[in-house]
Amino acid sequence: MRSIIKEILMIMVIFFLTSCENNVDFKKNQDYFEKENDLLLYKGNPYTGQIFEKYTYSGPLKYEYSFKNGKQDGDQFAYEEDGSLRWKGNCKDGKKHGEQVLYYNGYIYEINNFKDGVLEGDQTKFYDNGEIREKINIKNGEKLYIKKEEYYSEWLRYI
Repeated sequence: MRSIIKEILMIMVIFFLTSCENNVDFKKNQDYFEKENDLLLYKGNPYTGQIFEKYTYSGPLKYEYSFKNGKQDGDQFAYEEDGSLRWKGNCKDGKKHGEQVLYYNGYIYEINNFKDGVLEGDQTKFYDNGEIREKINIKNGEKLYIKKEEYYSEWLRYI
C-alpha cells in the first residue's frame, strides 16, 4: 500500500514539475533568444512561457509577455518605471485579441477591442477624470458610428 502511495505521489510531483510554465528574465537570457519568421525562439526552439524584463536589476517590471509556440499568446502587461500599469491586454496566436487597456498616470486612458489583430467592437477613450471622451464602434476595421451624444455635455451633443 505504501509503495502505491509513493508511486502516486512521485507521478504527481513529476506532473507538477513538467507542467510548470517557463518564466524567463529576457535581459539576463537575451543571448538565447532570437526572432525568426515572426517567432520568438529560445535556444533555437519556438518559446512557450513568459518572458519579463525589469527596469533595473532589482527594480519594477518593465513588461511581462506570454508566448505559446513562439508567438505572443495569453496575458500581456507593460509597466511604467514607478511600477504602475501602462498597458494590459491579450494576444492569440501572435495577434492582439480581446480587450486592451491603456493607462496614463494610473488611470484608464483607452480601452480597445481586437479580433485577430484588427480593431473590432467598442473602442473607448477617457478624460483624465475618468469620464468618457469618445466611444466608437468598429466592424472589420471601419468606424460604424460614434456614440458621442450619450457622453458629452449638452453643448457638444450635436457635433
